[in-house]
Amino acid sequence: MSMTLREEVRRALIDYKNGSLKYEQLPELCATRTPKVPIVDPESPEVLKETDPTYMDSAASAPLLLPPKLFAETLEAKYRSNYGRSYGYSEKIIRRSLHQTRAEALAYFGGVPQDHIVVLGSNTTNLTLIFYQHVLARDSDPHILISRLSHSAASMPLRKLARETWEYIPLSSCFSLDLDGLEKRLKELRRNGSKEITLVGETTSNVTGYETEWREMISLAERYGCRVLLDNAQGGPFIEIRLKDYSADVFVVISGHKMGARDGSGVLVGPYSLFEREVPLQPTAGMILHYTEDREYFLLPPLAQEYGTPNYIAQASLAESFKVFSTVGLSRMKEGLRKRTLQLLGHLEGTDRVKVLGCAQHSHPRYGSISFVVHGEDGREVSSPAVAAALAYFHGVQLRSNHLCAPVYIQALKGIDNERANQIAESSFRLALGQDVEANFQELQRLDVADIDICSLWVVRPSVGFGTTEAAVDRFGSALRQVIQKKEYTRLTQVPMGATAQALRGGSSFTLEHVPSGLPPHLISRLVEPEVPEFEI
Repeated sequence: MSMTLREEVRRALIDYKNGSLKYEQLPELCATRTPKVPIVDPESPEVLKETDPTYMDSAASAPLLLPPKLFAETLEAKYRSNYGRSYGYSEKIIRRSLHQTRAEALAYFGGVPQDHIVVLGSNTTNLTLIFYQHVLARDSDPHILISRLSHSAASMPLRKLARETWEYIPLSSCFSLDLDGLEKRLKELRRNGSKEITLVGETTSNVTGYETEWREMISLAERYGCRVLLDNAQGGPFIEIRLKDYSADVFVVISGHKMGARDGSGVLVGPYSLFEREVPLQPTAGMILHYTEDREYFLLPPLAQEYGTPNYIAQASLAESFKVFSTVGLSRMKEGLRKRTLQLLGHLEGTDRVKVLGCAQHSHPRYGSISFVVHGEDGREVSSPAVAAALAYFHGVQLRSNHLCAPVYIQALKGIDNERANQIAESSFRLALGQDVEANFQELQRLDVADIDICSLWVVRPSVGFGTTEAAVDRFGSALRQVIQKKEYTRLTQVPMGATAQALRGGSSFTLEHVPSGLPPHLISRLVEPEVPEFEI
């Protein structure tokens, strides 16, 4: 179906094609246009109203950009075909499109074809797992040090796969990487005979938005002969990485859904040498040249790391994202996002009873994400999911509130030691399962978190991105002040989550969702469990 484009959008597309696109035009290039959303007045919950949505969740998923969308739709409508197993014109178009993504990714991250490889995958989690599998299979004595800021996409596979071969990099007093502590540990490992060391970190925190000491980490890796994996999911649109400039083996991984591309795309880029193996670690369809009754003949990397029929339309769309940000220029991308982040920080720091997580003495700037908690007039912490729900149901704001896939880092930011965190999580989980309800509730009372239980380990996180406008941030700031000043977070009740309640039986906020108090039953389906929209003709 053809699209009718507004003049500002058409001009942005033309400027993109001509190589003159500016950061300020990126909101016009966002294809995601959510219609008005229903909200209620906390004073009169029996009446639904509609408002323009305020999207403050770019750290989770960025808006879909028009160039990736239009390119994907062109492939789907005209050249949809399987990849690598057919003869015909459409197959060649798809194959060339995926080659284009590899070439754009290599150029974007400063790699060179003779030294670096581009593995296509569905997201950071999928590609990081592939990386770990090769490290653990290749290294005879692997030792992996991972940042405490890490997202669970990087940390969870390691915790289960590597067992005794990994440890956390220490934090500084400002909640950043303790580089002195890291160097001290690297010296100890070398003295003790460890030969194969991998450092895992991120370029930007998805909790605080701080750009990390990733450059210094690479310098230490060069000095001590380590391999490096950089989770660049948050920094993908603006962090400049030049793989060819590093003497250490540096890998970088990103997800397309944080780059304005189709969901289900991502790349892992790094030195080819890690993947030089005769047999794939997960042999399956898509990587086979031929096999007989008793022997297999596999394709070469990167095809030997890419399983089954790829999500080729989404992966092809990612090439356009690389080109969009390169056209604007990564330094200008960084400058534009920094400006919007400072605007967000100003609203948070200027709102009474809001505590922004981080360190005033931190030397690195923030980009995109900022996490906070709210305290009531009695000084006690308010349930973060209640704050988020009030913003959503009463003001049409979408943001995130949970552990943000980085609970170890949030523990440090909130000053919660690991023993206490385990006690809270264990009692909350058992309460959710309906096990020893009275005993676990008493334990939460003893820990002084019975009113918010596991939510005491969580935060609220608004995040901005290349599609966030100045007006959107101002709307969020106004909504947050109203939620706090009018205590709208108290105008909520808790009901069981639809899917979760089928598996868990407890009364913990672990299994309950905040909804407006007094909401008539006939409005619950509209507001809390809306119908899935049908496609339009």
